[in-house]
Amino acid sequence: MLYAFRAWILSGNDEVLFNENVFADVALKYLLQLYRETGTPDQLTWRSGGSVQAMLTGKTSCAINDISLLRAAEAQDAQVAGKIWLQAPLLGRSGMGVTALPHITNCSVVWSFGQNQDEAKQFVADLIDNSRAGYATSLGFNFPAYPKTVPDLIVQLTKDPQADPKGKYIVLKDALHWTPNLGVPGFATPAYMEVFNSFLIPKMVQSVLKGQSTPENAAAAAAAQIRQIAEKWKQIS
Repeated sequence: MLYAFRAWILSGNDEVLFNENVFADVALKYLLQLYRETGTPDQLTWRSGGSVQAMLTGKTSCAINDISLLRAAEAQDAQVAGKIWLQAPLLGRSGMGVTALPHITNCSVVWSFGQNQDEAKQFVADLIDNSRAGYATSLGFNFPAYPKTVPDLIVQLTKDPQADPKGKYIVLKDALHWTPNLGVPGFATPAYMEVFNSFLIPKMVQSVLKGQSTPENAAAAAAAQIRQIAEKWKQIS
């Protein structure tokens, strides 16, 4: 939602972009209005998978956990699954077009001090080469980072045996184009990942929705925390 309003977090060289203009403030005001008009206090207490359970029990009409939601519905109640539809992310105002950041990503590294670096590198290469098996076994949760490793992805989506109606999953054929790397417009740097993994942004949003802070103050406080994190990593590197 922040990116839809062009409220970037960090630049490519870890300069703090957040709250350097009005976009973060405008985004938080929109989120507050959206919550007041369509939300429920239960949302602020959900744990992992909370949005899925709320949707499956008829408490909500929209969720962003598309694949996990549908797979859960298909396993629990086929009639409910048949009533749930997929849609591409909404077009924001940032000029990026349709954009949706991943909420779960996998990253493999080979340590420079590792004793079996060649074997580790081969394992990562083999893991990538077997992306099709990973996609199939995970029922579509694990989308391939490299499209050529699953050359029949569109066929798999079109002929998904669980889809009701048939072909429902084809809307995900462009998912790799919607999904930029974490850190965009920069990279998934250690500084950005600390911001991401510390849940700094969700906590900021929650403080606004709970009435604990104004959008302006919440954005300013978050920007100050992001700046501290960015400076720490610049000193380390």
